[in-house]
This record gives sequence, structure tokens and C-alpha cells, in this order.
Amino acid sequence: MSLSLMMYHDAALTQPVTVESIAVLSQLVGGGSVDRQLWLGSAVPGRVFRDLADPGVGQILIEVADADDAAGQPASSVRLAYTQAGLATATPGAALAVSVEILSGVGNAVPFWLRWTPVGAVAGVFTDCVLQTTEVEEVSAGE
Repeated sequence: MSLSLMMYHDAALTQPVTVESIAVLSQLVGGGSVDRQLWLGSAVPGRVFRDLADPGVGQILIEVADADDAAGQPASSVRLAYTQAGLATATPGAALAVSVEILSGVGNAVPFWLRWTPVGAVAGVFTDCVLQTTEVEEVSAGE
């Protein structure tokens, strides 16, 4: 079974974040940073997500993965935080610890902020950086 835990552009969990939708941020930058609020969650009812390596103890992390270190933008061009104000002091490229457990449902989605600050002045669409979580298990609530 595939995991239903995903990142979304909206609190209603109807617009999934894709590599292409993150890359669009590069088109919005006019010489500065772009901030966006996103949500981590699942619209599938009755599901629980835990860290795969240490369920119920290990933190689920949101990470910025750079698929091509030699091209595009580095992971350090992205900051993650729980609040928009927190982006100012967030460590570039660092993961964001979410929780040891995430419950499914719109009301349980975890809001977070992303700041993308492009490196260099070259305009373009960069698809080498993606958001991902650490490996998680998905189980039915009550398991």
C-alpha cells in the first residue's frame, strides 16, 4: 500500500505539492525570497503515521533533498519553520522535526512554512530540490 501522507498547498489537503509546484517558486522570485505556507497530512480517514525506524519514539522530519548537487539550487537555498517569523532564524537546508506521530484528517494536518532564496541571479525552473519526509509507517488508527 502506498503512503497517503503528503505535503499540500492548502489546509483542505486538496492540492498536493509536486516537484513541479515547488519549481514554480523560482518563477515568482524577483530578486528575493519566496515564502509559502504548506501542510503535511493525509485526507484518508483513520490513519496514523510514525517514524519507520523507531515507531512512536523517532521524530518524523520534513527534509529538503537535493537530487543533483552539481546543478540547480542547493538544499541550503530552502529554510523550513513552523511559523513565517521562524524562517528568519531557521538553518538553511535543515530538516524540520514534526512529531513522533501524525493522525490523518484535515484537522490534524501540520502547517509549516518554506522560504526559498535562490542562489545566484540566473532565472530558471529548478527541479533538483524536493521536499520529503523521513521514512514513515502508515497504520490504521488503534494499531
